[in-house]
Amino acid sequence: MNVQTAIVPISYLYLDPNNYRLIDLEEYVHIDDVMLLDPSVQTRTLRFICGKSNEGIQDLLVSFKTNGFLKLEPIQVRKISENAYLVLEGNRRVSTLKTLY
Repeated sequence: MNVQTAIVPISYLYLDPNNYRLIDLEEYVHIDDVMLLDPSVQTRTLRFICGKSNEGIQDLLVSFKTNGFLKLEPIQVRKISENAYLVLEGNRRVSTLKTLY
């Protein structure tokens, strides 16, 4: 396994619409890889992760506003293309950063 550490713009990070946290939602449907970067899929995924009134990320919103982003656990990604990375681990953190951004 080739593990690399890099800093990439948040705009290069794409949320995983097939994240295990989402599969129990009534509205969930599996998304094929060819649709991962579709803006409507990403908007929908962000809405699912954040929840109504951001209840799904409220704890992280408070934490980030109070403490900033703590680099304790790296966000794990899979490179999709030159400027696109699918978030494998850290979807809530990335959703929070995108919401704050």
